[in-house]
Amino acid sequence: TPARAVPPPPVPSPPAPERAVDVRPAVLAAVSAYARSIEAKSLRDLQRVYPGMTGMQQRGWEQFFQLVRDVKADLSAQQLSVAGESAEAQVTGTYLYLNTSTGRQERQPVSFRASFRRQDGVWRIVQVR
Repeated sequence: TPARAVPPPPVPSPPAPERAVDVRPAVLAAVSAYARSIEAKSLRDLQRVYPGMTGMQQRGWEQFFQLVRDVKADLSAQQLSVAGESAEAQVTGTYLYLNTSTGRQERQPVSFRASFRRQDGVWRIVQVR
């Protein structure tokens, strides 16, 4: 019997070029979670999204939450720069709330620089200045 030709093994295709993953939505989600925590007046949720909060910042939030009701936090991030597992952004917006000591609706403009880091696959705020 004649020998049958064995086809050569398939040539593996080259690996797909690594795609740059856009982490911006995940970083912006941390800003949204920060705003939702403020609206909920939840220090625990705030610490979850911003575990690097200082004791002084924590006391400031506790005092703020005691004095206000009906908080709306409208925040957005500009000038977002990402480098690996870290990111920086300028966060701006407004806090709108009822000041319970004056009985008045107040609007407070907000602007701060935030540093972010991916921890356990989730982007969190590590510093606010």
